[in-house]
Amino acid sequence: MSGVALEPSRFGEDRLAQPSDLTPQALRGLSDFFEPLLPHFARETLRSGGEVRVRPGGDGSVRALYLFHPVEREASVFTRDPAIAEEYRQHRPGVALYSDFRLVGDGFALRVYSGHMEEIDPGHRFSHPVRLAAPSEAGEIAALLRNVDGPVDERWIATATPGVEDCLAVEGPGELAGLGWVTRVEAHGRLHSLAVRPRYRRAGIGTDLFFARIEWLRRSGASSVVTEIADENVGSRAIAEAGGLRAIGRIYRTTPTPPARG
Repeated sequence: MSGVALEPSRFGEDRLAQPSDLTPQALRGLSDFFEPLLPHFARETLRSGGEVRVRPGGDGSVRALYLFHPVEREASVFTRDPAIAEEYRQHRPGVALYSDFRLVGDGFALRVYSGHMEEIDPGHRFSHPVRLAAPSEAGEIAALLRNVDGPVDERWIATATPGVEDCLAVEGPGELAGLGWVTRVEAHGRLHSLAVRPRYRRAGIGTDLFFARIEWLRRSGASSVVTEIADENVGSRAIAEAGGLRAIGRIYRTTPTPPARG
């Protein structure tokens, strides 16, 4: 992929997204895994101060959707064309990029899991109380996510829409021990941003947060769920598989290219 010859004007075809670009119809066909959630992803990126660009197709369709988070220095590209994904990577070499393609450089794979509510056993016995986190806890939520995952933009936490983006949490002595986010867009759900402080791991908190978020989706009317888990995260993968989810594919995170020396 490093040998792809890029036309100098190609990236200039992309433009900042307009509302008409972000409908389910406009974004149809860009992802096997996340298609029903793409308009939501784009709106969340804009809401938290990020950048959304599209590459228009010749027939009025969208060939690629590009989401960039300046604080977290991460981006996602949804496209069927690996050359477009590579162009995005080269355009912002200092940014981690998620895509359907294994591009050049270092990175890792994430396994995408999916399932239907009726396939997931609702009889889980919880070891820890799980509660809905309050908007006033945005600072503490962000601190925990930073402790586990690195930079996080607190704006998307503080302004999350209840019932669409919610955070479920388990408390430790005087602090949050773990948390996980859940998204619902109509009948489609997604589990994301699970974080457990290292000193509370191997105590069943991750498992409780998995089933609590599944139950949140079930009660809210979702019929399906998707989540992505790093291949190397054997523990979380085991929880998902034991919970009834099945692996349906992979996406890839390409790490930023280090600056050239000299």
